[in-house]
Amino acid sequence: MVDRSIVPGASQEFSSFSASTRDAPMYIKNNPDIAIGIANAVFMAGYLISMIVISNMVHYIKWKKLIVFSFSIWNVSVLMSAIAGHESVDSLYLFLLSRMLTGVAESSIYIISPILFQDRGGIHSGLWLSINIAMVPLGLAVGYILGSLISNAIHWSYCFYLLFILGLSLLVAFLFIQDNVNNGFLCSKKTEKYCYTKSTTWIKDLQACFRSKVFVYLILADSVEMAIFSIIGIFGGAIVLALGIFDNELNASTSMGIILVIAGIFGSSFGGIVMDKALEDNQKVVSSSNKALCIVLPLLFVGSSMSTLCWFATLIRELDRHIYLGLIGLALFFGCSVQSCITYAELLSVDKYLRPNALAYSRLCRHILGDIPAPIIFGFLKDKLAPGCNINSKGFFTDPEKCLEQKNGLLNALAIAFCYLFIFLLFVGLAYKDSLFAWKNEEKLKKQENQMILQTVSKNDVEITFI
Repeated sequence: MVDRSIVPGASQEFSSFSASTRDAPMYIKNNPDIAIGIANAVFMAGYLISMIVISNMVHYIKWKKLIVFSFSIWNVSVLMSAIAGHESVDSLYLFLLSRMLTGVAESSIYIISPILFQDRGGIHSGLWLSINIAMVPLGLAVGYILGSLISNAIHWSYCFYLLFILGLSLLVAFLFIQDNVNNGFLCSKKTEKYCYTKSTTWIKDLQACFRSKVFVYLILADSVEMAIFSIIGIFGGAIVLALGIFDNELNASTSMGIILVIAGIFGSSFGGIVMDKALEDNQKVVSSSNKALCIVLPLLFVGSSMSTLCWFATLIRELDRHIYLGLIGLALFFGCSVQSCITYAELLSVDKYLRPNALAYSRLCRHILGDIPAPIIFGFLKDKLAPGCNINSKGFFTDPEKCLEQKNGLLNALAIAFCYLFIFLLFVGLAYKDSLFAWKNEEKLKKQENQMILQTVSKNDVEITFI
C-alpha cells in the first residue's frame, strides 16, 4: 500500500515531472495534475483485471509460486517507477506502465492472503485477517509521509528505489516459506476435483458465486461502506474546514488523516479479536458455514449500527471541536472494525473452492458500485446544496462568507450520504435472514437423517443405550 500514496504525497513534485517530461502529451503538460489521476487509473485497471485472472489460476497453481512470481513483478515495476523519474530517462509512459504492472502484482496478494489466514490462522484467523486489513491505512499513511519527505529532500523517484530494496528482502523471505497443507494449494485435492467436475469455465464460476444470495447481499453492503469511506477520505478535510472545525487546510487534512490511520489500525484489530472470540465460544456448535454466518453477521450489524449512530451524531450543529473529532473517530473505528467480518462472511457465503473468485468479484463490485461513483455523486450534491463552499483554482472557497451561511446545506448533503448506511444495514439483515433460514434447513435435514437411522437400527432389533 505504501507505493500507492507516494505520488499523492509528492503531488507537487510529480506534477512538475509530468509537465516537464519529454514524452508527455501536450494536454498533460498543460494540465499536469491529471497525470496523478491517470497513474491511479492505470494501477486500478491492472489491479482489477488481473484479479479475475489470478482468482482462477489459484485453483491449479500453488499459492507460493504465484506470490513469488507476483512479488518479483512488483519489485521490477517499482524499480521501473524509480528509473522513469531519473533525469536521464524522464519518461511518463514508462512510469504509467510500471504502475499498471504494480497493480497486476498486488492483485494476487489480495486474493491469496485472506484465504490463507482463514485456513491456516486457527482460532486467531480473524485477528490475522484484521491485521492484514489494518495495514492498508498504515501503508497509505507511510506512503504519504515518505513521498513528502524524500521528494522535498532529494527526489520522489528515490522512494521507489527504497521500496525496491525492501521488496527484495521480502522476496527472499518468501522463498523460505514452507506450506505442506493441501500440498501447497489453497483448496484440498478433493475440493479441487469437485470444483472441476462441477464448474470448468470462468462463466460458470461467476454464475456459481452470484447464485448465492448471501454473497450478493454482502458485496452490495461492502460497496455502500466503501462509498462512505471514499467520501470521507476525499472530502473530509474540506468538510471540517467548511464547518469551521479548523481554520486552515493543513490542520484539517492532517487531523483527518491521523484519525483515519488510528481508527483503521485499532478498529480493524478490535473487530478481528471480537469475531475470533465469538467463533471460539461457539466452536462446538459451528457445524456449517451458514451457522458461522449466523454468528458473524450479527456482529457486523451491531458494529455498523454503532458507526451509523456516530456519523449521524456529527450532524449536530455547534459541536465542540474535540467532541466532533471524537465522534468521527468512533464512527471510523466501528466502521473499520467490521471490515474483517465482511471479508470473512464473503468467504463463508460461497463454496470453498470459489473463495478466490468471490474475493475478486467482491473487490471489483465494491469499486464499480462504491468508491468510484460515490465521490462524484456527493460532489454534485455538495456543489448544489452549498455552492459557496466550492474550491476554486487557488485552493480557497469561492465565497467564504456564503460558505459560513450554507452550513445547513453542507450538513444536508452529509445527511443524504449517511442515509446510504441504512441500505448497508438492510443488506446485512437480508444476508442474516437467508443464512438463518439455510442453517435451520440444514438442522432439520440432520434431524430427519438421525431419525431415519434410529428407525433402521430399531428394525434390526439393535439395543440402543444412551449415555
